[in-house]
Amino acid sequence: MANHYLKKYCSGSPGFRVSEEGFKEETQPFYETLLSLGNGYIGSRAVYEENPSGSSPGTYIAGIFDRSAAQVEELVNLPNPLSLMIAAEGEKFDIVTMQVLSNRRVLDMKNGVLVRKTLFRDARRRKYLYQSARFFSMDNPHIGAIKVSLKLIKGAARLTMVDGIDDSVFNSGGLMLAKRRHFDTASAEKKGYMNYTAFSTHSSRHLIAYADYMRVSLGGRNRRLRDRIHNFELKTGHEITFTKLFSVCTGGLDNADSLKKKALSTLRSAVNRGFDELFRRHRDSLAERWDKSDVAVKGDRACQLAIRFNIYHLLISARQEYAHFSVGAKTLSGPGYRGHIFWDTEIYILPFFIRTDPEVARAMLLFRHDTLPAARELAKENGYRGAMYPWEASADGTEQTPRYAKELDGSIGEVRTMDFEHHITADVAYGVYDYVRVTGDTGFLMKYGAEIVLETARFWADRVEYDSKGGRYHIRGVIGPDEFHVNVDDNAYTNCLAAWNLSYAAEIYRKYSSRADFGKLSDSLGLSAAEVEEWEKISEGIAIPESRKYGIIAQFDGYMRLRDVELAGYDRYFMPLAPKRYEHSGELQKTRFIKQADVLLVFHLLPELFSRETLEKNYEYYLPRTLHKSSLSYCLHSVVASELGDSFRAFAFFWAGANIDLLDIAGNTCDGIHAANLGGVWQAAVTGFGGLRIGEEGVSIRPRLPGNFREVRYGFIYRGRSFKVSQTNRKVRIGFMPGKGRDRKIPVEVFGRRLVLEPGRFRTVLNPEHKGGSRMLVKDIIKKENSLTVTGNTPAGDVGEMLINRKISSVPVVDSGKKLLGIISEKNIIKSAVDENFRRLKASDIMEKKVVCLNWNDSLETATKLFTRHPYRRLPVIKQGRVAGVLTRRDIIADFLGGYY
Repeated sequence: MANHYLKKYCSGSPGFRVSEEGFKEETQPFYETLLSLGNGYIGSRAVYEENPSGSSPGTYIAGIFDRSAAQVEELVNLPNPLSLMIAAEGEKFDIVTMQVLSNRRVLDMKNGVLVRKTLFRDARRRKYLYQSARFFSMDNPHIGAIKVSLKLIKGAARLTMVDGIDDSVFNSGGLMLAKRRHFDTASAEKKGYMNYTAFSTHSSRHLIAYADYMRVSLGGRNRRLRDRIHNFELKTGHEITFTKLFSVCTGGLDNADSLKKKALSTLRSAVNRGFDELFRRHRDSLAERWDKSDVAVKGDRACQLAIRFNIYHLLISARQEYAHFSVGAKTLSGPGYRGHIFWDTEIYILPFFIRTDPEVARAMLLFRHDTLPAARELAKENGYRGAMYPWEASADGTEQTPRYAKELDGSIGEVRTMDFEHHITADVAYGVYDYVRVTGDTGFLMKYGAEIVLETARFWADRVEYDSKGGRYHIRGVIGPDEFHVNVDDNAYTNCLAAWNLSYAAEIYRKYSSRADFGKLSDSLGLSAAEVEEWEKISEGIAIPESRKYGIIAQFDGYMRLRDVELAGYDRYFMPLAPKRYEHSGELQKTRFIKQADVLLVFHLLPELFSRETLEKNYEYYLPRTLHKSSLSYCLHSVVASELGDSFRAFAFFWAGANIDLLDIAGNTCDGIHAANLGGVWQAAVTGFGGLRIGEEGVSIRPRLPGNFREVRYGFIYRGRSFKVSQTNRKVRIGFMPGKGRDRKIPVEVFGRRLVLEPGRFRTVLNPEHKGGSRMLVKDIIKKENSLTVTGNTPAGDVGEMLINRKISSVPVVDSGKKLLGIISEKNIIKSAVDENFRRLKASDIMEKKVVCLNWNDSLETATKLFTRHPYRRLPVIKQGRVAGVLTRRDIIADFLGGYY
């Protein structure tokens, strides 16, 4: 009975579970983000029900922004419907203030439920088992539910429960701003057994309606509560259960009556179904989404969990009905970036939905069409024709970038992205292109997409400057994806995407000019054949800076004249580090260090424009100069590394990206999930490792799985058909399911072989170039000089001298047969050196017995994970039960990240 919530509401699959074990006050905001719930309409941070001190409640609804006294519009932190306080004779059940004997929370991502189990002991030494389960319905996005049970282990207690909608929440402070609320209470009333409360935002005039209901079960009896405060008594073994259901609806102030009716009727229907039926419907609805989007990995449980974690947060970030509000840079999980929408959406997030849930992707692109008037106005304000999309947008599509922000070193700097980072305008057009080529939805293109592409092309045609001396077009005064370098000329990424945008617009005009619907659009825009010809001319003439010396594309004009500085080393996750003097952005701007993928992103988006040789040269050149100070960088590098067959680096980048939030690598997960990285992880797994490409020629697959992946299974949607793929590096099994209407045969390319698939018939294709045993193992790079060990009888003082003289951090302790007994590190020596008996201590007296080890035949990917998950510089390598040597971080860096293989 003690585990009944975990057993009843969780799926039982560890590959879908993320847990918080125990409780630490300092990690509370991190877990509130990590274990967030949502359904694409509403997002809820995983705040404990009792709202303990140090918590950061967050309830966010897609599209609900407000400005009030803030610098810019921000996603409103709305009242928290999950608040529930229980006290035992005045002592609150609180994870911070009451004694906690054990605590565990599990986010079951398969079922979309957060389950808690806490064992409390109060000031009178009475023990209580506290359990809760909560979810936000995927079946009906306006419904949420929480069930809490409290069982008294022994004794008797008088308890008080206080229920309500917590409206004491606020938006977090920031530069120049204090904490603030963006809403007021518009109405509050009782409606029979239901409570109704409505809140109105200040400047945006949204109305948010809550209806809630509470039922109590004790001793087999159920009753509905009409009051917010309830007293009850418990005796030994008694368990009381509180079930709270609530509805949340949004609208404008002018439809308050209809909104109230909707909230109450929605809740009434939910009450009739009950918690368990609502949960079943929610679980089944989420299962349909998982069926379309899951990436299943055999051979690596940690990677499997990481991939599913990122997919889960994508699934709860958007749904078809509300995706026209798009997805912000922190989803609906936290206050970071004020909930604003960036280029992250089109380049990193949208590809996932295009290939797994195209209806959601279509709705997301409608956000850009809905805000096209604002983009036109922004272009006009800046002196350009066409449409210019803002760097940071809210629901109405206006520019919302704050003027000041913190730099990497913590100093305050002026933000110039809204002034110079114009590539987002081409990124939006690319989103349209990617959607249309994968789905074949020409209806969307004619009705919405073409207008976006044509108006963004018109902007670029006006944005360029012609140089009669060189006969080239230039785009001056920009910031590329690499935001270390501000106000540069001819950024390669910006210029390449602008040229592509113009070319794609011209292609649409040529291809569809004879259609009546396109003719109406063309007439409404005042578009002429002469203007389109000018676009083609500009596209072909835009300057792309190059370095003949290195045979690469220069990131921008003047980049190669900057200081070329060597890396200081690699961090715990094998990511490059700049020397400390370059941590300030002002110093970084003087160097060739870049923030994130810039030139390499061009190769990823437009691979058909460049040769493999060009890609290889640029990859090798920019690799040691990219610092990955953005969550957008790791996974993109993983995709490119996979494309080039650089499998180990591909995995290192993937592992860092897949765990940005799970391991809080960036140190700011408390602000919200890194949305762009979610999509990047999926792309690294499916496009990178899986080798799935969907281009103008159709579908092609050439897997490049890392050594620790035995098999990967995933699905994708192409031209309205659902494909399923299972693959290894040796073979691929692929097919698509029969759909509605007339099915046709679809050609695909697997391992370079063209074949035609028929609906419902799966084909298996062998890799003609596969050579067994090609993966790299620990034994392949272990160094003989690292095989130093000591016996348990070795004096501790001798071990200390050995560590100092040989400049090593640890040494394995073995018996006479080389069997591992433990390990002695610098920490062990330092800790024991203060012992007055130190000179008489032996290695076996001070060694650590619980040792993390590698096996002789482990893959290097496995070694990488162990080094990143544990703060070790050296790990013993075991072969047939005996220590065969030691693998160090330096071995991996030198042989692989150093490129010496």
